[in-house]
Amino acid sequence: VVDGWLTNQPGGTKIRLSTSAPFDSQQPAPLVTDAQVTISGPNGDLTECVHQGSGVYMPESPSFSGVPGERYLLR
Repeated sequence: VVDGWLTNQPGGTKIRLSTSAPFDSQQPAPLVTDAQVTISGPNGDLTECVHQGSGVYMPESPSFSGVPGERYLLR
């Protein structure tokens, strides 16, 4: 499961990864902590993301920010 947002504010982009769990499970869905996450920008530029804990990944560069109206691809 991918839950995230990309903003035009530095430090505002966060991606949370987890696996699915049965609907009636009393346990939270297991978090993914060993993924390789990359954001591909509109010009083909790649931004690596690093795991921050609790399944949350953030761009390696703290100055990364999106541009409104542009398309991005999460890999």
